[in-house]
Amino acid sequence: MKKFLLILFLLGSFIHFSFSQTHPTISRYNRIETIKTEGITDTFMNNLWLDYWHFSGEAGLNLAQTDQWNWAEGGYKHFNAIFNLKSKLIYNKNKLAWESMIDNELGILYSSELLPTWRKSADKINFSSKFGYEVANKFFITGLITFKSQHTDSYRYPQQFPNLNEPKKLTSFLSPAYTDISLGIDWKYNEHFSIYLSPAAGLVTSCPDSMLRADYGVPVDKRSITTVGPKMKTTVNTTYKGIKIATVLELYTPYSDPDQKFGNFKVDWDLSLSYQFLKMLNFRITTSLRYNEKVKFDEYENGINQPRTRIRRVQFKEIVGIGLVYTFTDVK
Repeated sequence: MKKFLLILFLLGSFIHFSFSQTHPTISRYNRIETIKTEGITDTFMNNLWLDYWHFSGEAGLNLAQTDQWNWAEGGYKHFNAIFNLKSKLIYNKNKLAWESMIDNELGILYSSELLPTWRKSADKINFSSKFGYEVANKFFITGLITFKSQHTDSYRYPQQFPNLNEPKKLTSFLSPAYTDISLGIDWKYNEHFSIYLSPAAGLVTSCPDSMLRADYGVPVDKRSITTVGPKMKTTVNTTYKGIKIATVLELYTPYSDPDQKFGNFKVDWDLSLSYQFLKMLNFRITTSLRYNEKVKFDEYENGINQPRTRIRRVQFKEIVGIGLVYTFTDVK
């Protein structure tokens, strides 16, 4: 019996000794350790954004002030402030390309010598988005949508137009507004230059304000009118010797329209030249040229009391100014 107990004791001691020697090795390999992932996720997401997306733009405030005393050549004392915001979002992956752009501008003018003293000096809402699939080298089958309008009311005043007895409203919010949707071919020569052609673009001219519909070719009893025709859009966005050059030219003519003959183009041409210095200061020249056979102006050839003549005119605007600009480029 004693021998049996001794054998059990020795066997238990051996088993205990064996496990006590191997336990540290087992725990070393089975212990759960925290894996440091700092930077891995961030690096992956940043690379994903860098590879496919590019977001850029600028926000600026241009200021101008004119003061004069006993100035024989005329003019008005005035202060003018124009705020503008531009942004662009571009996506490129494999054969897909998506580009969206917004260009907003709003300006206000104050002059103690004018009635009213506060007036709108600039106003623009431009939005465009196009999505394309590359079918050949630099050629994309592309769908394009654009929208153009303005933020607030604008007027002609008797002080500048003596033939008016009272201010005449020219535009109001979304009156008019131009929306076109089209499908065509986009040739992207490089990131700075592209030409888009569509054989069938649908243009919707809307005017919720019934008092303005006749001025923009919209039937008085309708809120909008739709036409279809070919469209061309040329875009240039580059920099030459520190001068940023951005221009967009759009041409459109309807196949069938009682107020516009086919081949007579609706023209929208915007040009901007800017030079930035001292980081935040910017010198800018912008021009806008418009021609639309549906937009007609009142003329009183035989005096205010005689029937008016409604004629078409080329519209042109120029703004030259120095202001503050904050540029955000390659935002990740």
